[in-house]
Amino acid sequence: MAETRKIERAAIFGASGVIGRQLAKKLIARGSKVRVVARSHERLCESFDVHAVECVAADVSDAAQAIEAARDCDTLFHCVGLPWGEYTRHAAIGRVVGEALRATGAFGVLVSGYWSRTPATNLPITDSHPRPRQSAETTARADQEEFIEAAGGASAILPDFFGPGAVKALINSAVIDVATGREPRWLGRLDLEREFIHVGDAADLLIRLAERRGAGGRSWIFPGSGVTTPRTIIDLACAQTGNALTPSTLTRDELAQSADDPASKAMLDLLPIYDAPATFNASELLALVSDFTPTSYETGVGEVIAWARELDS
Repeated sequence: MAETRKIERAAIFGASGVIGRQLAKKLIARGSKVRVVARSHERLCESFDVHAVECVAADVSDAAQAIEAARDCDTLFHCVGLPWGEYTRHAAIGRVVGEALRATGAFGVLVSGYWSRTPATNLPITDSHPRPRQSAETTARADQEEFIEAAGGASAILPDFFGPGAVKALINSAVIDVATGREPRWLGRLDLEREFIHVGDAADLLIRLAERRGAGGRSWIFPGSGVTTPRTIIDLACAQTGNALTPSTLTRDELAQSADDPASKAMLDLLPIYDAPATFNASELLALVSDFTPTSYETGVGEVIAWARELDS
């Protein structure tokens, strides 16, 4: 196992999202000081115990603000996620965050995803898988990763999320549909092999990666909770809720008819990614961190059902 270091003070850019919140909770439990950074100070105050973290409102696409937000921190987690209509801005923000890493000497970990590796030429996706750059959006993600790595940081390449709090996770949406008695929908074929990473597992592994000396300058494939299919996850939700519902697929024609709607346009653009399998070989990361046991799909689905019912009450 690689030599480790203690994270004394961490900045979390994009902290008000689900991974930012998970990171803050786990870092505090480890005894680290935490600075949470987002554009809205009000949203930070709503999301965090202001007595446990330092809340900083900043636009990290601006170099001066990004550098100031990272000042005096030994670690920076870059969790900023943009909606599909703004996705190409990831590259420019990545360049700025790279400048902040160089200016402050902080070690950076970028939270990225496997979309930058699509269309996948080989499965499972490995650390050496190329970045195909076949769309403006995936090119922007790939460029962002390279900016962070060139500044000595690490890119975390994650599967799709599942688990409570992940409001934009597609598989969560299907589970929530089941929990609330609606017909579950999925983007792409239901029986293709895929993997999903629990939000708590993702945060735990991100911290453990940041604690490893020598982890920078490259990307790391993260593991899911095992190979499954969207149908299997939906069947788990049906079994746990007692709701016997039949899932269906969002089709290209259906999405095209409502392409004026930004959400439908995004899903139409993403259909080629989701109408393909997505499995991952995270052996290099697991050898680095060791002793990792993922949250089971059964447990995670149960958590999402409980979360959905809480939101619905």
